Amino acid sequence: MAQLGYGYNRQEVVDKATYYAVMLDKKTKNDKPLTVTWFYGILGRWPDLKVVKPRALEVARAKAANKDNMTKYFNELEKALLKYDLMDKPHLIYNVDEKGVTINHNPSNVVSGVETSPQEVTSGKGDTVTILGCGNAIGNALPPYFVFPGQRMNDQFLEGVYTKNSWHCL
Repeated sequence: MAQLGYGYNRQEVVDKATYYAVMLDKKTKNDKPLTVTWFYGILGRWPDLKVVKPRALEVARAKAANKDNMTKYFNELEKALLKYDLMDKPHLIYNVDEKGVTINHNPSNVVSGVETSPQEVTSGKGDTVTILGCGNAIGNALPPYFVFPGQRMNDQFLEGVYTKNSWHCL
């Protein structure tokens, strides 16, 4: 079910398994249901199964990920690889992705006394630094590229990142 976009939580798996056991006459409706302890026993015997948090997927992306679109994409990709003679040159095929990172510190929950309320001191701004990552089809990665907000460069952002003689990642 998870592959179809609907995953069961622990209790739903236990409930479905209890129902299935009754259907197979392994249990009766009057027997105690299976427990979460049973569930963890199953996980121990089936190492391919694990409990994970599902990632959000926009509806438009989910609808676009169908067999026809995938077939069309890979057909177009094959045409481009043939046109530019890249079919057997994975070292020349690169992929780029970007990620925006908010500069403000965002701590996780902390343990605190009842009388106190921990505070987070921030700059009040929500500036975002964009990080571009790029790698090729054989696993080689280029150094990341940072895009900082604002019109003037703040040299403090680069402390410890480059040498005085050249620009390259450390």
